[in-house]
Amino acid sequence: MNNHAPLDYECPICLLLQGRDNKISKQSDIVYKDEYVMAFICVSKGI
Repeated sequence: MNNHAPLDYECPICLLLQGRDNKISKQSDIVYKDEYVMAFICVSKGI
C-alpha cells in the first residue's frame, strides 16, 4: 500500500477504531460501530 503520511503520523480515524481518543475526535463522537462499519460526528474544533 502506498502511504504518503509522515512516519510519526497517527491517523485520528484509526485511533478511534482502536478505542483511543485524540485531539480531533473522542469515543463519545461515535454514533454507531460494529465489526464492519463506524459512524461518527466530529464535534471538536481541533482542526
